[in-house]
Order: sequence, then C-alpha cells, then structure tokens
Amino acid sequence: MIGRRCMTVGLCFLTITASAARGDDSIRRRFQSEFPAATEKLKEFYANLRIAGTEMHASDVRRWEFCGHGQLMRSVVELKDGSITVNVFDPKLSFNLKRLSGSSGYSVTELGAASPNEVKTLVMAVRKGTRAACAPFCTIEPVTELISEANFKWKDAKELDTAGGKVYRVSWDASIPEKKVFCTIDFAADGSWAVRGYELRYPETRIGTGSNAKIAEIARYAVVEYRGEQAGVPLVSRMRLWSSGPGGKSPETIIEVNDLKPGAVALKEFTLAAFGISTAPAAQPTPVAYYLLGLSGVLALVVMGLRSLSRRRFKAAARA
Repeated sequence: MIGRRCMTVGLCFLTITASAARGDDSIRRRFQSEFPAATEKLKEFYANLRIAGTEMHASDVRRWEFCGHGQLMRSVVELKDGSITVNVFDPKLSFNLKRLSGSSGYSVTELGAASPNEVKTLVMAVRKGTRAACAPFCTIEPVTELISEANFKWKDAKELDTAGGKVYRVSWDASIPEKKVFCTIDFAADGSWAVRGYELRYPETRIGTGSNAKIAEIARYAVVEYRGEQAGVPLVSRMRLWSSGPGGKSPETIIEVNDLKPGAVALKEFTLAAFGISTAPAAQPTPVAYYLLGLSGVLALVVMGLRSLSRRRFKAAARA
C-alpha cells in the first residue's frame, strides 16, 4: 500500500519498507568525503565497456548499444522500423550516421572535430539514446555537474530501507527565476553512491504558447536497478522512467540491459570504417567560411578597382 501510494504521488519513487535513524549531518559528511571518488570510479567503469539492451515506451520498441573507450563513446540505436542512428563522440573526429530501413549502407549526416562549445551537446546526443549506460552517475546530466552549479543548495538527507537495499535520499533545491528546480536523488548506501532513482521537479514551467500558455509543475522520475557488481561497481540491469504534469502521469519507459561487457572497446569501433565507410566525405565550408570567402572576393575587387583608379589618375597627371 505504501509503495503504491508513493508511486502515484511521485515523491517516493522507491518502495520504502522502513526509515532509519541516521541524521542529515552524518550523511552529508559521508557525501562530502566519499561521493567525489566514488562517482569518478563509476564514470571510469561505465566509460570503458560495451553495454546493450532494449528500450520500450508504449508500443515503441528500440534496440540500443553503447561502446566506450575513455573519452571516446558511441551509441547505435535501431528503431522499430529498422532504421539505425549512430552517434560517435571523438574529440578529433565526431560523426553521426543514419541508415534507413531496407538500405544497405550508412549516410553521413554530421562530421567534424568537436569545438569546446560543442562537446557537451555531442556527449548528450550519445547518452540520450543509451541512458542505462550512464544511469549510475547521471540524471538528465551527470550528478556532479548538476549539483556543482552555484544555485544548487543542499536541503536535507536521510537513510531509508527500500526493497532494493538501503539508500541515502538527498535533496537539493535551486530557486532562481531562470532555473527553479527541486532535485531528489536516491544513492546506494553500499559505498558505491550509484544512483538508484531520482525526482526532478520544475514547479514553474511554461506550457503552451500565446493566450493558451499557463504555468504548471512538471516532474521527471527514474528508478535504476542493479544485478551484481564488479570491483565494487554495481552492474546496471534495468531502468524505469516516467514524468508527470497537468495531464497526470505519463506511460513508463522501460529500459532493459541484455549484455554488459566491462573493458575498453577497441579504438577501431569508433571509426567510419567500422560502418563500411572507407573514406571520410570532404569537409564542407561552414556558413562562416562561405561568408569570409565572399568577403575576401569583394575586398579583392575593391583593391583592383582602387589600383585601376590610381593608374588612371597617374596617367592623367603625367599628361598634364
């Protein structure tokens, strides 16, 4: 009864069996001393592996695979219709590929070296299709990045017994006009600090446009399950995600992990050749490059005109 009621409300996203007496101060001290190193260990493990599974939302089923080798990461997502999208992040050469259903080969949709301003966007594009691969240390974005923002303030923490084991439930809030959000994360209390679930509430979200626009609260939830561990790192096995808003609770997205092989994936898996593309397409000039090229042409014409005018004036002066 408690679990069902909490799931409806959304505040208690893990089924609680009992509440422990450990206080906020004690958990905060442990968080400050243990979390940084523990989350780096999680990131390192999940950045060097091959993991694959399925994602189901209503009648939509897709297959996904994530491969990692340090900074390099790759996602392959196959949709229900058989079409495939590939996202590869490599600081030296990132690319996106697509293969339509029934097609025998991939086409390049994006290709180029990542600028510092593009890194976060490209990484998130890989993670979006393979959310289970970063679930132990990530919500919408990595927990370390989320809570390091200056406006995030520690609110409270408590230890709880759940059906999956003890967790530390930690809450933060950020109350500024640009980004008002209340964040609650359940961390495994086994020393790994792996994310077991989260709730992100946005109480002042603008929904709709024009005269139909209104301000309402929306929220996102997740429950992350694990099966076994390796070297102290829990192995993710399943995720459930859903949201709520003025229209009520959304259908759940269920992500299952069917295969997980620890260890850095071979570097050749992050190349165009891995997808049957032997030669990279020629880089196309960006709009800025076109602009500069056109500008240089105009300047050349201006210089030529000035030289011609100068020669005519010189000849006229000589005749005089």
